[in-house]
Amino acid sequence: MCITCGNVATVIVKDMSRLGRDYLKVGYYTEIFFVERDVRYIAINDGVDSAKGDNDFTPFRNLFNDFYAKDTSKKVRAIKRAQGQAGLVFRLGILCRLWEQVTLRYLQKF
Repeated sequence: MCITCGNVATVIVKDMSRLGRDYLKVGYYTEIFFVERDVRYIAINDGVDSAKGDNDFTPFRNLFNDFYAKDTSKKVRAIKRAQGQAGLVFRLGILCRLWEQVTLRYLQKF
């Protein structure tokens, strides 16, 4: 479906973060793009409905979603880096020790 072609009348998402994480782009779509094309925007869990008018808290929700995504990304990268430095590797969702260390310890017993 193409919004610019006029085929979409309503965009429904679970919450504001589902439209996007970058608050500037989300703000552009909700404040300008959808309004110019007469598209109704509904975010169910956040209680946002463009047909009801402006919601004063919507820009703040977008900003918090952006901060949350960046903060989570930094934390995940830090954890992965620490695990890599400790010799831990994730393969197929299972935490495994590097085979070299296990093999060396096993061979040292003999």
